[in-house]
Amino acid sequence: MRERLAYLFDSFRRHGVARRVVRDLKQQALDLPTRVATREGYGSLMWKPPSLTAVVRILRNPAYAGVYVFGRWEYSGDRRSAKTGKVLPHQVPVAQWPVKIEAHHAAYLSWEEYVKNGERLHQNWNGEETRGVAREGNALLQGIVHCGICGRKMTVQNHARTENRSPTYICQSSFGSGEADTICQSMSSRPVDGAIVEAFLESVSPMSLEVGLRVLEQLEQDLAVQRRQRELQLEQARYEARLAQRQYDAVDPDNRLVASELERRWNEKLERVTHLEQAYAQAEQEAEWNLTPEERQAIQELSQNLPRLWKAPSTTNQERKRLLRMAIESVQLV
Repeated sequence: MRERLAYLFDSFRRHGVARRVVRDLKQQALDLPTRVATREGYGSLMWKPPSLTAVVRILRNPAYAGVYVFGRWEYSGDRRSAKTGKVLPHQVPVAQWPVKIEAHHAAYLSWEEYVKNGERLHQNWNGEETRGVAREGNALLQGIVHCGICGRKMTVQNHARTENRSPTYICQSSFGSGEADTICQSMSSRPVDGAIVEAFLESVSPMSLEVGLRVLEQLEQDLAVQRRQRELQLEQARYEARLAQRQYDAVDPDNRLVASELERRWNEKLERVTHLEQAYAQAEQEAEWNLTPEERQAIQELSQNLPRLWKAPSTTNQERKRLLRMAIESVQLV
């Protein structure tokens, strides 16, 4: 369980987006641990397929940072549930938590990283004060371009394909809210993106060699970690199947109701083992790759030519935006 949670936090360090963590776990057929909350088996450990809700709940839980807290939610106010009539809870800012004990127990990550993860989750929302997740689209500065006149974030205005026009960066927040009679400004994205990309490639090209030398090592490490997670999951499933078999063998055959229930549970465990074995074999087949020294040399040479990688058809606009965001916090247009 500890290694699975550690893998989740490491996946978020690499991707920075909760949905990509879920996608990563599902691609590797890795389940997440959870505690039973129902009366039957309350508190016992079970494994479930990953979901966005579960991943976000883990990332936002300060207990994984080794911190004991109390008072994260406040149950006061006028907002009530339309179904039950109960007061709807709302989150309390970290600075206002009444109880916060750091280094209370063993942690998966530091408190500083926990706070940073919370900020990244907040920034992934597409709002006036946040950047939003990098998405597909030709406007490469989506989410990080601001108006130099009013300081607000500019939005992207796309055009129909038949118009054969590049997207437009436009600042119309004041106009939309009625604070101004006209928009602040609008500008075609093509010349702006071109200038930003040129400056970006010039500044990071000297670093591309070092990055290229580390890419293959990171890929091999990721494959090893993923294989380890699949092996642990399969080992746990086989143990649970053996345990279910021992419980079934130990029951009195005359007690048919109990024997029938234990047989059903045993069959469920066996089905899970079969499913995981098939997923493991498929993942191993997809992850099997061996590079020759010539192929490694070719990859290293290609990594030194960042402009070529940038313009490659296989590089998506989403990947280009993520690269830009690693070096650029924001862009102001005047």
